[in-house]
Amino acid sequence: MIEIKKVIKSEVPNFLENNNFWQNSFYVTTKHRLISHFNNPNIDNDDIVLLIAYLNKECVGYMGVFMDKIAIDSHLVKIGWLSTWWLDSKARGTGIGKEILRTMFAENNGSIGISHFTDSAKRVYDKSGYFTKLKNFVGVDFIMRLDLPALFHYRLGTSRNNVFFQLIGDITSAFDSLRLSFYRRKIRTSIHNVSVEYLAEMDTDVSLLVEKWNSSDLSPKSASFFDHLKKDSWILNVPCLDLSIYKDYEFSSFAYHFEISLIKVIRDEECIGFVVLQNRNRTTKLLFSYFDKKFVFEVAQVILLHALDSNSINLVCYVDEISDVIKRNKLFIRKKETKFSSIISESYGNIDYEGYRVQYGDGDNCFT
Repeated sequence: MIEIKKVIKSEVPNFLENNNFWQNSFYVTTKHRLISHFNNPNIDNDDIVLLIAYLNKECVGYMGVFMDKIAIDSHLVKIGWLSTWWLDSKARGTGIGKEILRTMFAENNGSIGISHFTDSAKRVYDKSGYFTKLKNFVGVDFIMRLDLPALFHYRLGTSRNNVFFQLIGDITSAFDSLRLSFYRRKIRTSIHNVSVEYLAEMDTDVSLLVEKWNSSDLSPKSASFFDHLKKDSWILNVPCLDLSIYKDYEFSSFAYHFEISLIKVIRDEECIGFVVLQNRNRTTKLLFSYFDKKFVFEVAQVILLHALDSNSINLVCYVDEISDVIKRNKLFIRKKETKFSSIISESYGNIDYEGYRVQYGDGDNCFT
């Protein structure tokens, strides 16, 4: 017998304290992800956080959803971004996966979207008939440093902790640091009248800037959203990752290093830009950006300096104007194209989404 149980926001505190909920053979979520859902400024008490599937009373799968708001015809309407979808191998071929999707679609009155997905999931989404294309993202992955231990690990199957390859990595890292220090000084000189403020929470200047430049966004973000993003991440820093109880959880949960930075860009005492950057295991990603295009050079250089000073190996950007500025720098070992697609329910009607700006967001409680 198939049974789909739903977890709504008002029930989250009970689930956090219910030991039986955490005794399955696999985790259907994490405690800090549930807390983040509970604190989401766009969620109501009766909104779904998670669907859990049972086959003959045994837990065999789940689907998570992140509640957000999008602007359709100048009106803010609710949307649930599908955030997780997993099925135990013993339940495949039973129709449970499709039943989870059908239930989520029905419980949200068809108001759902998907920002990132695998090819196998896409085939199911296409067959469902629920969705239409939202946007195809094309960005640039700028490789700034060599990571030889990782390269040998993935190409040759060696341990990342191999002493010989670590030594080679240390030598190349020292060379990279020397090489990049030259470019760092050059970039700083080019924006000598620019300063930045790393924010613990949104201030008035930045909030007004976001409000000014998000008028064309499909999902206009509020100050409370960014405060929530900074405070309640789905991913935590865990140096002892191999000891984590959630190490076998199928979705984003922990990283050796993870940080969200809210950065206010200032020129001659005027706030000219605001960017949200994610640093995860030596990769910097631009999640959100708000600025007048006449200041794109300054904003782009700040992003690049942040990546360099964070000792990142690469920088990922999906904003064409910013990528075009960053490309002018000659510090990269190589650049490669990166792509992904997003889809949205047809229940919103025949909408021309090309007229909207859809920001990257990355999918971990900061959806587009």
